[in-house]
This record gives sequence, C-alpha cells and structure tokens, in this order.
Amino acid sequence: MKHLNTGILFFIITCQSIYAQDIEMTLADYTTAKEETSKKGKHTSVLKTNYLTKNSIPTSLNKKKLIGIVASEVVLYTGAVVGLHQLWYNDFEKSSFHFFNDNQQWKQMDKVGHAFSAYYLGRLGMDLFDWTGMKHEKAFWIGGNVATVILTTIEMYDGFSENWGASPGDIIANLSGTALLISQELLWKQQVVVMKYSFHTSYYNQFRQELLGHSLAEKMFKDYNGQTYWLSGNLSTMISEDTKIGALIPKWLNVAVGYGADGMVGGEVNLINDSLNLYPYRQFYLSLDIDFTRIKTESKALKILLKAVNIIKVPFPAVYFSKPGETFRVKLKPFYF
Repeated sequence: MKHLNTGILFFIITCQSIYAQDIEMTLADYTTAKEETSKKGKHTSVLKTNYLTKNSIPTSLNKKKLIGIVASEVVLYTGAVVGLHQLWYNDFEKSSFHFFNDNQQWKQMDKVGHAFSAYYLGRLGMDLFDWTGMKHEKAFWIGGNVATVILTTIEMYDGFSENWGASPGDIIANLSGTALLISQELLWKQQVVVMKYSFHTSYYNQFRQELLGHSLAEKMFKDYNGQTYWLSGNLSTMISEDTKIGALIPKWLNVAVGYGADGMVGGEVNLINDSLNLYPYRQFYLSLDIDFTRIKTESKALKILLKAVNIIKVPFPAVYFSKPGETFRVKLKPFYF
C-alpha cells in the first residue's frame, strides 16, 4: 500500500482544520497567559484581553462531545476497514500472516511518508479529544495513538496478502511519527517541530508514468522523485527572547531540514535504470520556513486556512546536499519547492 498513507493526508488536514477550530488558543498560549497574569498580580484581565476568545479551550469534559467523537471514530474506522477490504484487498490472493522487508525500496521515501501520515493522524486525534474538554495529558496519549491503530490495521491487511506482507520498516516509521507528536507534548506541551511536505514535477516521471503518475494529483502522491519531507522547527521557541537574536526573530519563522531522493523509476534499481544510466541517490536540504499557525488573527476562516496550508513547506532558498555517484555536491537553490 505504497501510496495510501500519503493519499489520505488531504482528508486528514481538512478534518483537522475544521474540527479543531473550537480550540482557538494553544496550550502554550494558555501557559504563557497564566505566567503573564501571575507577574501582573491579576487573575482575569490579561487572560481575557490577550488570549481568551468565546471558543477557547474547554475547562471541563463535555461528555456529549466525547461520545460524539468516539462514536464517529468507531463508525468511520469500521467503515474504512470494511471498505478497504472489499475495494482493495478482496481482489488479491490471501495467505498466512507474514512479513516482507521492503526497507531498501524508494530510498526510504515511503517510510518517511508513513511517519508523516502517522504524525498528522495523531494531531487530528489529539485536537479532537482536546475539543471535548478532556485533560490535555490524556488527549495527546489517546488521540495521538489513533494513527497507531489505523496504520497497524493496514499493515495487518498487508500481512495476510500474498502480494505483499507486513513491513517492519513501515511499522517503525508509523510509530516514529506518533512518537514525534507525543514526545513534544511531554517535553514542551506544544509542537515546536512539525513535519511538512513539498512537491515539484520530476524529470524521471516520463519514463514510467504508469507507476509514477499521469496527472498532477497522481504525481503528487506517487512520484517520490518530486517529493520532499521536512522537519520544520520554530526559531522563536528554540531561542530565548531574552537574547539579542531571539528578540529579533518573528514568531512565525522556522528553520527546516528536508529529505528527498532522485533517479528512481521503481522501488529498486531495475532494467529501466540500467538502460537510461539512472541510479537513485538521496538529497538533503537546509532552508527557512513559515509556521502559519503562529500568525495571529481574529478571523476564524483565516485560521482554518492557515492551519490547512501549514502542512506545506513554503518555497525558500535552500542549501542542497547530495552524492550522485561518487561526487559529493553542495549547491544553493535560489527557490526550492
């Protein structure tokens, strides 16, 4: 199921953007507000004027919301599991449960895609349980592991399919995405480092469009040559405002480290690679980025939009590192996406 995890991301982010809008204030904002209130010796004014809105974080568990969220997730999960079996796996031969090691394929780009999907599925689950008023410490553990349940189910299906097999690498990647989410909530009570995605059309697509995609939408999901996955960290959070540099950094400015690969016309080197003298290689990037969720606005519609687009790495100049063949290269790309 090479492309399934990336394919569901637009659905995930749309749901995350809409349902999480009742949480107008992050836990980090709430903590900051309490600190400022304490310094001023007041109990309500700072919170009200600077941070709270009519849709702020609930202060107690709303059982109706919780029942609605749990019921919806159970129904959607059951429907997805049954539908996936009927529409996809039912057409292929079954076998006893087995594993398949695909760790060498696609220069591990598919594994990064798994981590990416797990991270955002977990964020969606966390936001939804926060929305019910559940204590945040429970919300990120329960909601964050939504991804583990969903993606492990897919691996179970793969494990019983003759054509595939459960992938240990996929399982580890899924857990890594969940761990990135939960560990930051444990350490900082906010997401300082987020995963992001960018895409450009690739030269290699023309050689195997049935695998790498025909339309632009197919290419975005299938052509790993054009995909780059990023870890984007917020500078203002990592560098204290008490320093001269920290005081100058905008709240929304991030630094990003990216990973990609090139020269791939299949999961492994094949006859097409040999005939075209193409050999896959990894690429690493260092760039700047924008965290749209840290841009302050009172518009609910704009908040939805900013949260939805925050999955995308903003085009910026980037330093590019690669080693095609025996040559190590360092280049500056004036505008990389």
